[in-house]
Amino acid sequence: MKQIIAALLATGFVSAQTPIGAPKVGNAIETIQAQRTGEATISAPFSTGEHCSTSILAPKSPIALHFHERHEETLLIVSGMAEMKIGEDTVTVKPGDIVFLPKRTVHSFKPLSDDCVVVSTFSPKFDGVDRVWVE
Repeated sequence: MKQIIAALLATGFVSAQTPIGAPKVGNAIETIQAQRTGEATISAPFSTGEHCSTSILAPKSPIALHFHERHEETLLIVSGMAEMKIGEDTVTVKPGDIVFLPKRTVHSFKPLSDDCVVVSTFSPKFDGVDRVWVE
């Protein structure tokens, strides 16, 4: 995580002086391209407000079935394609698709292309631990 933050600071995409909740404009694809270092999944924090947080993700491997007990999540597919299991349904998502996941919705994410970029917004702001894995 320290490497991601250092790289974001180096690109000027974020500033150490940017207060929480400050207005911000960025480009999801450029952010991820600046972070690409190989086959690892990239997660670049974009913003944290009083009531929500947004990250830009480039998943390289499947994210197993899980749910969030206290958080709602909205995903915007920026590029690439993925297969998602949402509850009992399996759907293919593509650029421009928006997915809303109410709290306690079981879901998974499997990238179907190497160029998959997703904007993920949590409300309330994500605490990093509210992820319950489902077998």
